[in-house]
Amino acid sequence: MRITRRGARADHGLSYVEINKLKYRWNPKTKTFDAAAAGPATDFSTPARHNYTIKQSLSEAAAYIKALGDDCANIDAEEFAEEFGPVLPAMIRIISRASLA
Repeated sequence: MRITRRGARADHGLSYVEINKLKYRWNPKTKTFDAAAAGPATDFSTPARHNYTIKQSLSEAAAYIKALGDDCANIDAEEFAEEFGPVLPAMIRIISRASLA
């Protein structure tokens, strides 16, 4: 995951931090998907390293899936199949769970 930022007042150009090897898990206490990197990532503008955790609610995850569905026709079919082929069983479980409500 790459997170970019640009200053609102003191704009020194675009900077980014690269967070690799994210591990996702559902946190029932906070009702969020927690994504944590396997190790620390460098800061945006200094050599300091930090452990980032990203929390995503179900509604945010749903919005991401909706955007993916709306725009998947614009994604290269081979690339899409290569990335999403292995997760089709999980996608089917999502559809099954949603249809039970």
